[in-house]
Amino acid sequence: MARQKSVTRLQGTIGELTFYRSRQDGFLAREKTSIDAARIRTDPRFARTRENGAEFGHAGAAGKLVRMAFMPVVAGARDGRVTSRLLKLMMAALKADPESARGARTVSKGDLRVLEGFEFNIRARLSATLPVPVTRTVDRAAGKAQVTIDPFAAADTLVAPSGATHYRVLMAVAEINFSTGAWAMDSHQTTELPLDHAVNDGVALEVAFAVGTDQPLMTLLGIEFVQEVNGLYYPLQDGVSSALAIVQVDQVKP
Repeated sequence: MARQKSVTRLQGTIGELTFYRSRQDGFLAREKTSIDAARIRTDPRFARTRENGAEFGHAGAAGKLVRMAFMPVVAGARDGRVTSRLLKLMMAALKADPESARGARTVSKGDLRVLEGFEFNIRARLSATLPVPVTRTVDRAAGKAQVTIDPFAAADTLVAPSGATHYRVLMAVAEINFSTGAWAMDSHQTTELPLDHAVNDGVALEVAFAVGTDQPLMTLLGIEFVQEVNGLYYPLQDGVSSALAIVQVDQVKP
C-alpha cells in the first residue's frame, strides 16, 4: 500500500494500480491482484488463505457485535480506530481456541478476556481519567453485575477538561451470543456529581442481565464530563474527554 503524494488525487483503477481513499489514511494506491477469486476458493494451494480469511471474517463479525451492543453508550466517546483495534484483540481471542481446527476457530471457544482493558477512546483512557480502585463482580445465578469505586475527591483525582463542572459515571453490561449474533445490553449511570474537593462516598452501580445465562458478559465502565449552566447540564462534546473501557469479561467456555 502506497500513499498518493501528487497534487491530483486519483480514485479508480489504471492498469495494474488501484487508487482509493481511506477515511483514516487519506488517498492510497495498491497493486491490482492477478489471482482469480474462484481459484482462491477451490485451489488446495490456497487452503491457508481460505482458513485465514474465514477466521478474519469471524473476528470482524465478533468485533462488530461488541460495537453494536455498546453503541448506545459509546457513540459519543470513541476514536476513529475502534474497529481495527477491536479486530486485533478478537483475532487474539480466536487464536486462543485450543480445540478447533485452523479456519474454524471461534472467539467463544477462545479467550475473550483479552478484551479486558479495551479503551473505546484512546484519547481519554479510563485508567488515567479515573485513577481510582474499582471492584467488579458478576453473579450469573442472580443475574446481576456490580461495579464499586472507592471514595475519592473529584477535583483532586479526576483528569477533567476545562469548562467541566460536574461528571457522570456510567456502567453497562452486554450479553453477547457470538454464534447467533444476538445481544442484550443494559446500562445505569449516576446523577451529575460535582467536581469539588470533598471526598465522596464512592460510587456503586448495578446492572441486571438474564438470570443463569451462559453467554459471555462484558462490563463497560465510563465517565463523562458535563457543564452546569442555570441548572441544566450540557455534555462537553469535545470528543477527547469522555473515557469508556471494558473492565471485565466473564466467559463460560462452551
